[in-house]
Amino acid sequence: SLIVLLSAILGFIVFSYQPNNTILDTRIATDIKLPLLNEARITFEDGKSLALLNSNKTELAKRGVEIIQQPQNELTFKIHAIPGEKMNLQTFHAPKGSMCKLILSDNTSVWLNSQASISYPNTFSKKHRQVKVQGELYFEVSPNTSKPFTVIAANTQVHVLGTAFNVKMDGKSHKVHTTLIHGSVALSTKTAYSTIKPGTQGTMDSNTGTIDSKKVNVTEELAWKNGYFKFKDEDVYSVLDQLKTWYDIADYDIQAVTNDRFSGTILRTQKLSTLLRQLEKISNYTFK
Repeated sequence: SLIVLLSAILGFIVFSYQPNNTILDTRIATDIKLPLLNEARITFEDGKSLALLNSNKTELAKRGVEIIQQPQNELTFKIHAIPGEKMNLQTFHAPKGSMCKLILSDNTSVWLNSQASISYPNTFSKKHRQVKVQGELYFEVSPNTSKPFTVIAANTQVHVLGTAFNVKMDGKSHKVHTTLIHGSVALSTKTAYSTIKPGTQGTMDSNTGTIDSKKVNVTEELAWKNGYFKFKDEDVYSVLDQLKTWYDIADYDIQAVTNDRFSGTILRTQKLSTLLRQLEKISNYTFK
């Protein structure tokens, strides 16, 4: 059996293998749900950190932050340059279990995956635009040939003028994957430089400095932005690691493993139990 321990909740989930493919009933003592409210935060250069939806709109406006209500109750966080104010760094933090959309002061749009972050100036300099990221983010950069846009991820850089691309940092392998949707980007490390074409993913190794590229399925790479988990010939460990990035799972223990491999996309659900039932239908695992 596989027991998945859930932080702050005295419940458990069991993964078990049934040789005859029998699917057992799913029973969860206490369900795990994604947060109902977006708990995004911004940390400012003066050390102040604000939970945006719990902060006074007047205070946010003084700091150049606007919350825009979109159709279907979706939120966009907009950064405004404040005239006369010196350039200050801010860091936007996407909470676990939520995807956030941020519009920078140059009108570049950034979507942040669960637990991603981006550091940026409240207003960009006259010569360049530079941001630093952690996690996975999707960019639609506002074109400006006189002010190139650079994304720094670990010891690697993505250089663009105006284009759309996805950046994903893999903390375990120390690699940064950049997938180009349209336009053109240049990738650089301390020892290598390369450009990639649309539909191509460039992988930069922040340890060795090497850059590799390959053709990818763009739709699959952007599954997270459209509300899905994407699995590509992955084992149960990899699947559970992805679930941990969204749901409040502290750790898991697998006592019996099958040869099942998971491929395809599965819709993220508000309740963890609903998603687990989807996984039961495509494997020999069951959950309790």
